[in-house]
Amino acid sequence: MKKPKYKSDVYAFVFLSLGLGFIFFGCLSFINIIKPTAYSSVQDPILAGQIFCFLGTTLCVIQSGFRIFSYKQEKLHRELISKGTKTVGIIEKISLQKGITFVKKSPFIVYYTYLYKDKIYHNKSCLLWDKPNLSKGDKINIFVNDIGQSTF
Repeated sequence: MKKPKYKSDVYAFVFLSLGLGFIFFGCLSFINIIKPTAYSSVQDPILAGQIFCFLGTTLCVIQSGFRIFSYKQEKLHRELISKGTKTVGIIEKISLQKGITFVKKSPFIVYYTYLYKDKIYHNKSCLLWDKPNLSKGDKINIFVNDIGQSTF
């Protein structure tokens, strides 16, 4: 699996894993490998299997929403690089995202500010898996469209 570029990629992976797990346990419940305990509010294994499969399917549908959102972000990024107006931005801070880990590494996010059409915009980068060779106050090239969406 490639490293996720957006937080929505991470969420999609988590929701897909959970959804498939629930569907798997639902199938195990259908064939009576997993049986409800005496303390379970649902005593019928078929009904428990249906509930597990419904929850798994719901999580997989939510995952597809995150995938669509990631696809649109990537499409916007490519469009801004190819057709956007190039301007200069200033780095405000570089932040290590300790809440996200992939192969024992945490990504960085660069927060930046830029001026476009006499208006100041604040934005952040996608997930960067290698420490950027930048520091606070450095100037970077920004690609921006007419409504203020940007990337670098």
